[in-house]
Amino acid sequence: MSRALTSVPMLAAVASLVSSAAEAQTIIERLQKDPMFQRCIEWMLDGKRGAFIQEICLLDYAIPPPSIFICARKIATAYDSPFEREGCAILFEEQAKKARATYARSMPTTQ
Repeated sequence: MSRALTSVPMLAAVASLVSSAAEAQTIIERLQKDPMFQRCIEWMLDGKRGAFIQEICLLDYAIPPPSIFICARKIATAYDSPFEREGCAILFEEQAKKARATYARSMPTTQ
């Protein structure tokens, strides 16, 4: 069985990544039936073996790059250098800017 199919925390992370085209399928069904989706999830979580699939994962599956997950993991486990820490800080700052600039489906109403 694939490592991607056995990781429960990974399924929680993947839950928000399922595209509207695959809403009829559960995440488990999609992981079992779509080997490229499996490879993209593994790439997202470990950052390895993604040279030829990066564009497919980003564009076709809307899966974020592994750097976000690698940096998040480093927060809990410590950085290898101050340069690595600063690189992750810059990455998170850029992602925060994107999050604030992204369209929200519903805006809170003011009274």
